[in-house]
Amino acid sequence: MKVKISDLQEKMEEGLTVRSLSASDAKLVVSVYVEAELKEKKTHGLGKFFLLEEAIQNREGNPEIIKDKGNYALINAHKELGYLSADFATDILIKKAKKFDNAIVAVTNSYYYSMAGIYARKVAKAGFVAIILNNGGPMAVAPFGGIDPLLGTNPIAIGIPTEGEPIVHDMATSEKTWGETNLAKVEKRTLQEKTFLDKEGKYTTDPYAVEAIVPFGGAKGYGLNLMFEILTGALVGA
Repeated sequence: MKVKISDLQEKMEEGLTVRSLSASDAKLVVSVYVEAELKEKKTHGLGKFFLLEEAIQNREGNPEIIKDKGNYALINAHKELGYLSADFATDILIKKAKKFDNAIVAVTNSYYYSMAGIYARKVAKAGFVAIILNNGGPMAVAPFGGIDPLLGTNPIAIGIPTEGEPIVHDMATSEKTWGETNLAKVEKRTLQEKTFLDKEGKYTTDPYAVEAIVPFGGAKGYGLNLMFEILTGALVGA
């Protein structure tokens, strides 16, 4: 069955507005899922849309700036959908960068926000270099040489402004995202080799046996993963 993208977006937006989201918020949230799907990032695409129900029910309020000093702000998202809290934070970041020539904004207590590259692109389009780090997801990544899942997949996105479209790089510091295991279950397929570990620390391609993911790039990738966890957690309280 073929469905027009515009028709699909309309139905998804309707589904969110009847669940208390404003029309503008629903449009923003849906745009993220559709972009991920069109870029063939299925771990962030339409398959995750149906997981929003619980997140919507758990929302506690609008994102709130709880620390604001100079070029720095800390935002308590109050369990808002990550797409909305990240967009809110990005607007604050751009506003501060225009005033101080640089800025750091951290977000805590937020739901999953999908592809960091979307927000890096928005900052870059405003004329600034963006570096976005995320201490995100469940404990999933095993330290290099270890077997226990201790760290998040901790992605980084960098956006560079140009005279045209920004240059954007967006990646997890794990070899694959945790969402790959769920996608493999839905698609009834095995996983990439030498990427996932079972409870005994052995490589597995069975999505039902996965306990941890290995960091990308061996010891060097693990080093970045660990540093991002510290920078986002301990340094800025995200």
